[in-house]
Amino acid sequence: MEDHANLSRAALSSQAGFGGLIGQSAPMHRLYELIRKVSQSTSPVLLIGETGTGKELVARAIHFRGLRREGALVPVDVRH
Repeated sequence: MEDHANLSRAALSSQAGFGGLIGQSAPMHRLYELIRKVSQSTSPVLLIGETGTGKELVARAIHFRGLRREGALVPVDVRH
């Protein structure tokens, strides 16, 4: 159990600044790169996906890495 906790801490620290997102796979590295790019824009960002896929985590990562990080993050749930 302790080994699992150490691995989790290592994964978190290796992607510091990504709002708790973890993962080292190629798709996750593409996501981290997109977050880096998008966070430097002042344009609005629309995140879409199934429930439970981590959209709000990605939104937080974009916001807190971005140019507007000093402002409020206002998540909007637009479920039908």
